[in-house]
Amino acid sequence: MNLKHAAMESTPAAHGTSLPNRLPPSEEKRQRILAAGDIDFKNNVEAARGRTGKILAVGRTFLALGTILEKNGYEREPELSRMAEKWRNFIEDLYRPSKPEGSPWVMEPALFFSRIWIFWFHFVVAGMLLWTFREDNSDSFFQILRWVVSSYCAYLAYTLHGLGEKKIVWALGLAVLIYNPIFPTHFEREVWLVVNVMTLVPLAMSIPPVWKTLD
Repeated sequence: MNLKHAAMESTPAAHGTSLPNRLPPSEEKRQRILAAGDIDFKNNVEAARGRTGKILAVGRTFLALGTILEKNGYEREPELSRMAEKWRNFIEDLYRPSKPEGSPWVMEPALFFSRIWIFWFHFVVAGMLLWTFREDNSDSFFQILRWVVSSYCAYLAYTLHGLGEKKIVWALGLAVLIYNPIFPTHFEREVWLVVNVMTLVPLAMSIPPVWKTLD
């Protein structure tokens, strides 16, 4: 038996065994770069303070990872897109309100006040309804009140109908009928004051369902 024949018999293939699967050198290097990017991302985020600092840390990691990929001859955009998909949930969690489940009000003060102004017309309508307690309001004010309240209640009823809030929709629909300026209803002043206060209830009840859609 010559040396060449003996060497062939001693190989794993000659004994029916396969060589362990290994990535090509370039793919192995790519995997190491991406793994290092993940580690760098985690380290940068942990070291950053505050939400803005963490977002900047993610941005710096993206820039650094893109530069390393380019220097090593890899396509920048597909790889960064893959990493972006992986890290997107982290960014979304930073912007998600920090509140207990089921409570729409407990969150960061800045986020709360930025959202509450979405309901600025709620405050306008509520203010007009409470303004009716003044005794020297003109007839034109009450005519404007009818248009404003009926229009806004109709809009809210349409919005909440899409959210499945049927009870509030019925209450708002009743308000539209009472305040409609085309076929106006007439009550004594004392009755109107009670109706105006009761109209504030469905207006207030409409806030939480709409608020939840902002999450």
